[in-house]
Amino acid sequence: MQWMGTRPFRENGFQVANPVRTESYQTGDGVDIEIVYYYTDLEKTDSLVTDAELTPILFKDGVLAAWGRDVVAGLIKNLQSSASR
Repeated sequence: MQWMGTRPFRENGFQVANPVRTESYQTGDGVDIEIVYYYTDLEKTDSLVTDAELTPILFKDGVLAAWGRDVVAGLIKNLQSSASR
């Protein structure tokens, strides 16, 4: 979070604290995965925060590895399928 910071998203009187949420995983071979979700895309001023309005940032062992919904979703899917083997 030191790179992206914790400044809230503000637009048209709407404010959301950043990051919105984080998820942590550990792979079978001991790699620490952290996904940090930032509010970046206001779609509707309805006071609801949806996944479509968030940008995920993925870190492997504390190093930036990927960002963006499609890329991170693919990596999570791979992690889950590896864990179930």
